[in-house]
Amino acid sequence: MQAAILAGGLGTRLRPLTEDTPKVMVPVAGKPVLLHLLMMLKAQGVDDVVLLTGHMGTQVMDYFGHGENLGIWIRYSQEKAGLLGTGGALKQAESHLLDNFFVINGDTYLPIDYSQVASAFIKTGRLAMMVVYDNSNDTGVPNNVRLG
Repeated sequence: MQAAILAGGLGTRLRPLTEDTPKVMVPVAGKPVLLHLLMMLKAQGVDDVVLLTGHMGTQVMDYFGHGENLGIWIRYSQEKAGLLGTGGALKQAESHLLDNFFVINGDTYLPIDYSQVASAFIKTGRLAMMVVYDNSNDTGVPNNVRLG
């Protein structure tokens, strides 16, 4: 399975933690949040990763390399002419992407069964599928996806 991970944001809401550190490299339990995400994905069979980097992306590349130390394959699509947003970053990375892939925010840890999501997606025959989580009860943060 393949994942395209959005790892290029400015991290403005996490300042001052992100003044000199990319948002995905902010430590959680002593390790970059992106490392936790990559290890969870690897444990579920995702071994092909495209990191869509932007702001301070060289720090991400220097830390993870091509994934040889993690047992996964990492490629990069670096935004060079300003932030492109999700759609622009994916379009720029198009040559690295397989027909089916997950798009995951690099600062989000969602411990779900990704193989189950992949199977459900393939069964639908649709072009895309989105997994959402109702966080309004857990965090008090309003949901930003509306169904119905």
